[in-house]
Amino acid sequence: MITIPIFASRAESGPRPTDILRDARQILELMDVVFGPGLDREGRHILNQNLAAIYQHGLTLRLNQVATGILPGYVWEEDGRIVGNVSLMSSKTDSRYLIANVAVHPDYRRRGIARVMMQAVMHYLQQRQAKTAVLQVEAQNDGAIRLYQELGFTAQGAVTQWEMAGMKVRDISPGQQPFPAIRPLRRQEWRAAFRLDQLVVPPALNWPEPLPQDIYRGGLWRWVNNFINGREQESWAMTDQNEQLIGLASIFSEWGRPHDLTIRVRPDWQGQLERPLLAKLLRRRRYLSARDLRLDHPANDETMNDLLPAANFRPRRTLTVMEWAM
Repeated sequence: MITIPIFASRAESGPRPTDILRDARQILELMDVVFGPGLDREGRHILNQNLAAIYQHGLTLRLNQVATGILPGYVWEEDGRIVGNVSLMSSKTDSRYLIANVAVHPDYRRRGIARVMMQAVMHYLQQRQAKTAVLQVEAQNDGAIRLYQELGFTAQGAVTQWEMAGMKVRDISPGQQPFPAIRPLRRQEWRAAFRLDQLVVPPALNWPEPLPQDIYRGGLWRWVNNFINGREQESWAMTDQNEQLIGLASIFSEWGRPHDLTIRVRPDWQGQLERPLLAKLLRRRRYLSARDLRLDHPANDETMNDLLPAANFRPRRTLTVMEWAM
């Protein structure tokens, strides 16, 4: 995710709050240097769009700051050049904040710049009586993880982002199933589906926001809203002999974006249902628009880690989610 912090200041060197009209172009150029090599096509497209908007419509960014939820962030300026950035955004959850784009130019690292900017952001959050702040960090970035731990953040878990080009899908066999057949999720099962999702994936691992409680709810109004916004959503279920939900597979689609897949298996059934559920999703994608596929899943799920490469998914990166509480 690429965000732009907003604030105003007169400081000329060292850490200072961000002035959107003055700093946005340099911030995005810094994002390109630090994160550009790891951006997927969607992330690159967003970055380019933001750069174009700044060049053409800088004032619009300031006018839209309330709508976008962007809050004061901090930059580090050295000799008139922005070499560090921390962005801050509000959350839909009261007193919860998102920290993003913690970036320092490679030529200025190991000087404590990130620590000072993070301390400034946390001081700001304390003044606002924030309850929690959440960030994501590359799981292999041991130095950044140590820094966040020293600042009071604790790891909540890690998520691996899997992706596959739509033309490279490799179907897999569902295997033998001594279970009830996979069927569409029934309308009245939306609450059970949400509970299963929460059981498998802790709410903190959903970025940028915890799942809404009605995420699996269907009905006419949901269909109309999805249609107007260019979205589609389909879910399939597996149940035990007591008709209790034990497995769930979903496809979330939005115009112009990759298809997002999810697989949820109740802990006591894990290792048994993932293959037929993934096989169902891969068969279903034949009837959808030709787009790339994406799947974010807890990194510690060894069954999925073995199964997804067999279907030609490739891990793009693994992110550790860390949370700070007052």
